[in-house]
Amino acid sequence: MKFQFKLNKEETEGFKEFSTHLKPADMNDQEWLRAIFYKGLEKIQQDLMEGMEKYMEEHADEMETSAMQDVVNASGSSEIIE
Repeated sequence: MKFQFKLNKEETEGFKEFSTHLKPADMNDQEWLRAIFYKGLEKIQQDLMEGMEKYMEEHADEMETSAMQDVVNASGSSEIIE
């Protein structure tokens, strides 16, 4: 899969400055961009999980009354309990 980003002049200069100071010497440009991309995805996932946990805490009463639990019994099959 290939991603391509178009940056304006200011963004390009900022990224070059950022990379110049932070890119490890043993990483090539492709490895560096891949590392930044995956770190960004991890941060987005973390933010989503924190947001979901916050929502669940704030709406715990609503969720308890409307939620259904899936319980797995000893034989491995499951049943829905309302």
